[in-house]
Amino acid sequence: MANKIINKKPYYKLHFLKEIPTILVKNPQIKSLIFDFGDTLFDTEKIPSKVRKQNDELLELLKNNLKAQFKSKREFIKTYNKIQKDFVKKYNPRLLDFKFCDFAKKFLETVCKNPKKKLLNQFCKMSYAHDLYFFKPKKYLETTIKKLADDGYELGIISNTIYPKSHLLAALEKFKVKNSFNSITVSSEFGKIKPHPDIFKKSLKELKAISENTMMIGNDLKADIGGASNLGIKTIYIEDKNEN
Repeated sequence: MANKIINKKPYYKLHFLKEIPTILVKNPQIKSLIFDFGDTLFDTEKIPSKVRKQNDELLELLKNNLKAQFKSKREFIKTYNKIQKDFVKKYNPRLLDFKFCDFAKKFLETVCKNPKKKLLNQFCKMSYAHDLYFFKPKKYLETTIKKLADDGYELGIISNTIYPKSHLLAALEKFKVKNSFNSITVSSEFGKIKPHPDIFKKSLKELKAISENTMMIGNDLKADIGGASNLGIKTIYIEDKNEN
């Protein structure tokens, strides 16, 4: 079965990205590395004051098109979260995923009188910009990734995310590591989430790699470590630790 995890025990546990090259010295057969994105390469640092401002901006965008005015910003957020939660319940238990704009379309159809495509595009664009603001690169991200690429490793990313690949590319470009990656697979566009074996197989194919010569680096024991281990891919578990 696709969602049956055989082994969630990682080959290695690390706290910092800069430790990866040391592990690779002990594994000369490794030619390709696949990274998780969120909480592995980047943290998401939510700043309450900025979150409130962004919610205000979304409400401002929609205020003249609402079927009924929300009693409070809290009610707006509650409605938003409930619809997103319903999407997660529908897709994720089957290891499937959805696109943010599909969710956004449903949200706008629920709360707006006339949810035109232009409004949907504006809503998605604004939401992407808001999310990107909170990306914080892991310590040693740039130096480690550039060293691995310079050393000749093929680098890929597999991310369980409802955002499009272009969103991840924007973050990688912002922090000067975009050109180091040879392959990026996002669940929203592929349609399946880790630990489904097909999403790992897609990344391996794009990297022109085989399981025996590949290592997965992630922070989720089931999705990253278990999913990769099922295919015979060695793993590095990045433990959640304050890096500052």
